[in-house]
Amino acid sequence: MKNDIDMEKTPPPSDKAALRRTLIARRDRIGEADRLERSASMCERLSAHLAEKLSGSGSETDRRPPSVALYAAMGSEPTLDRFVLEAARRGWNCFFPVMVKEAPTPQGSPRIRMRFVQLTAESYRRRDLPFLAQPAKSVAEDELAGLGLRTAQAEDFDAVVVPLVGFDEKNNRLGYGGGNYDRFLVETRPESVVVGFAFAEQRWCGLPVEAHDIPLPDIIVG
Repeated sequence: MKNDIDMEKTPPPSDKAALRRTLIARRDRIGEADRLERSASMCERLSAHLAEKLSGSGSETDRRPPSVALYAAMGSEPTLDRFVLEAARRGWNCFFPVMVKEAPTPQGSPRIRMRFVQLTAESYRRRDLPFLAQPAKSVAEDELAGLGLRTAQAEDFDAVVVPLVGFDEKNNRLGYGGGNYDRFLVETRPESVVVGFAFAEQRWCGLPVEAHDIPLPDIIVG
């Protein structure tokens, strides 16, 4: 049966901002208890998915714990809380994005870049770092350096869990419009496991796509 969520008319491709607002509002209507329950179930499926995919990777062969790029939920995004605990139990290295305000160049204003830093499950749980409490807020480069956290590049990751605003039947992804994951994902290794993480309410039939858009290999949907 066709999901009635998909029956709405897609806004013109040029109006991605309106589509983002529509999809975020739809996600915002999910009750908090329902969001947490569904997130926990999705995390279980994500754990099984990555354990299977990574079992045949070099990270197991050379006894190196896998490095996984995750995210801290922003607003009504599905939370990765349960997965972070499971990943820590497995001994995986968990990294989280931080928007870093780099020193300005002589030609212009500071550039904002997404970087990834390693955190323990306890650090993630406490949410006492600024980029966990407010994921979209940027921090100064020297402030991040002062935290003494281990960083990683895109090519270092064995797996990446991708947040998103919307997705369609072809696994095309609609992000928040900053292009951070578009730039990041093209730099990951070809064998890296990439998976999106979203609620069913974020599905939209026939997302507008551009030449540089690359569909996600898999999406965990709850």
